[in-house]
Amino acid sequence: MEEDFKFGKQLGEGAYAVVKLAKRRQDGKNYAVKIYDKNKLVDEHRRTSVCREVMLMQKMKHQSIVEFKEAFETNANVFVVMEHVEGQSLHDYLK
Repeated sequence: MEEDFKFGKQLGEGAYAVVKLAKRRQDGKNYAVKIYDKNKLVDEHRRTSVCREVMLMQKMKHQSIVEFKEAFETNANVFVVMEHVEGQSLHDYLK
């Protein structure tokens, strides 16, 4: 699945993950992909939190919420693929 995407610039960064712009090779569309480093998800609480985030995103459907597309994992990372929205980040907007 990771090979289905060409990863580009970094859009954001948190304590356990980075968000990168990624183009799906099959359709040429851009997505925002949150990439969790499994080495940083060492305790059960952190792993549970990532699972909960994915489950919640799968359920949320609203025009004002970034759309969840898919999630997958490799030996090293967990990938959460989302709709890419042009413009500034919510964090920057709120500042």
